[in-house]
Amino acid sequence: MLWVFVLEIPTGAVADYLGRKQSIALGSACVVAGALMYGSVPQFSIFLFAEFLWALGNALLSGADRALLYDTLSIYGKQEESTTLFGRVRAWELFGMMAGALLGGPLAQHFGLNIPMLLSTVPFLLSGLCALTLPEPQRAARTSESRRYWHIIQTGVGYFLRHTHLRRLAFNGIIVASACYFVIWFYQPLLQQFGVPIVYFGIIHALFVGTEILTAANFSRLERWAGSPKKLLAIMAILPALAFFAAGAMPSLVTTGLLILFAGGVGLTRLEYISALMNKLIVSSERATVLSSLSMLRRFALVIVDTHG
Repeated sequence: MLWVFVLEIPTGAVADYLGRKQSIALGSACVVAGALMYGSVPQFSIFLFAEFLWALGNALLSGADRALLYDTLSIYGKQEESTTLFGRVRAWELFGMMAGALLGGPLAQHFGLNIPMLLSTVPFLLSGLCALTLPEPQRAARTSESRRYWHIIQTGVGYFLRHTHLRRLAFNGIIVASACYFVIWFYQPLLQQFGVPIVYFGIIHALFVGTEILTAANFSRLERWAGSPKKLLAIMAILPALAFFAAGAMPSLVTTGLLILFAGGVGLTRLEYISALMNKLIVSSERATVLSSLSMLRRFALVIVDTHG
């Protein structure tokens, strides 16, 4: 987590400088290399280097994929569909995580703990190869080629710091997302406390992720139901807060379920919705760097949460 935080801004600038799809392909390659090391060489020093490569890959992917998606929508004049499409992208990511969680257990049990790690190279390799086939919008490519790397970092971060509404959205999202991150640690001990057998934890985790998928895939419907983005953001913050309060004040299996449903399914997808809103406020040439600024701040908050949790 700390390495991803340190690398977020520089790798966001890589996406703005070299191109979004090149950043995605390079990030995928770094994750593949890290996973191969994790699964092949059982040495602590190698694990540390593999962790660095994995963090570098995640940082290269962070911001670049969303920037490429939004720039492509801009070329076709479909920016208004960004909220829906960002939600669908997040839903597919979560579906992949859910499938991996369900497959990983049996694979580890029957073939060894390193096999799921080695097999995780396959989707990342395919992702990198697919990224290289994507057409990158010319507007973003031309702007990026004329910029120097460090200038991109300065202007990207400066753009983020100068825009009050952008900062407010970012800190609003980071505070709620960091608080909801605690549900990942809390829900399993709570389930054990109420006598739920560990054998069911994988199924419950899949339901957890399934709730996130349903939320992310229906951002536009939820926005229409709430009446405005501002009202939806408020609802998506209040529901997790009430769930945490209920689980703490009246601990039971029911309140734990509400915690998983609202703090997990709603709270942990809220930042993706904010990311879709923020894209409408960012110029193309700084988009990946600014989005990496958001991701960097979130990682910093999570480093603090990990340290003091």
